[in-house]
Amino acid sequence: MIESESGKPDHKLPGDFLPDIVESQQSKHPEADISLTLDAPFTGRIPVYVQKAIIEAIDNAVAASTEETPTVGVTVANTDNNWIKITIADDGPGIPPAEAAVLETGQESALMHGSALGIWKIRMAVKQAGGNISVDDLSNGTALQFQLPSRGQQQQSLARV
Repeated sequence: MIESESGKPDHKLPGDFLPDIVESQQSKHPEADISLTLDAPFTGRIPVYVQKAIIEAIDNAVAASTEETPTVGVTVANTDNNWIKITIADDGPGIPPAEAAVLETGQESALMHGSALGIWKIRMAVKQAGGNISVDDLSNGTALQFQLPSRGQQQQSLARV
């Protein structure tokens, strides 16, 4: 997944690629209502391969929804210390605990394990970027939050690994 992006710019501003992703996903899922909110102008860049995690999360949200018109919102915000937070929130039934555990901890057991490779794809991209994932149950759905270091912060965090 990461090597397939070689030869392209390795980091981009979220506002440079997210509108295209949301537009493409809306075309792919015409039954859904997929929106994008960019909360602030961005100076920090994130790895382009994170796009695949965002696409996978949107696809999963639409597929899991039991609503006639699934709703998925993608929100991007700058946070403290040059981190970028991408939230993918939906109105679906929620993520099973085993799937949430895989996203947050990367651990499975014989009795509790993820059911699809997409969850691992999301986790791999975010962790490779030096970021973290959290899963929040909402009163009307689920929110995946990707905390990603901007380009300068990422280089520092990867150097410590």
